[in-house]
Amino acid sequence: KLINPLKVVAKMNKFKKFTKFRSGHLSCGGFGRYAFEHWVHSHPSAKPCDLSSSNYVWNYDGIPSGDFTMELKAAPRYEKMKYEKGGCRKNSTNQGRKLEYRLSEYDFLYNETVDPNTWWGWRFWNVTYSRT
Repeated sequence: KLINPLKVVAKMNKFKKFTKFRSGHLSCGGFGRYAFEHWVHSHPSAKPCDLSSSNYVWNYDGIPSGDFTMELKAAPRYEKMKYEKGGCRKNSTNQGRKLEYRLSEYDFLYNETVDPNTWWGWRFWNVTYSRT
């Protein structure tokens, strides 16, 4: 179950303090006004999907316009580097970019972890789940 959307900004602000987020754009970690955009896929059981057949990944760069071809695919559609933009790429503490950060966020927000058999992130970060 997702966090109440009326509480997500406060919860993400607590997570921001917990992670000692200091640099980079707030969108990298889903903080500030970006908390709402981040919220919809913030649960560890989320199964993200993508409809765009264009090169669009996020932000305002390359948003498809008009009547574009839609193709439903499991997200993330592209390799990890394609999603790392601008200030997030330069973020020296890697908030929002590292596997450990994402797993820590799930634990902090939901006191849950991912399903070791089906979570999309194993493929995205190109790792195999280990119980160690």
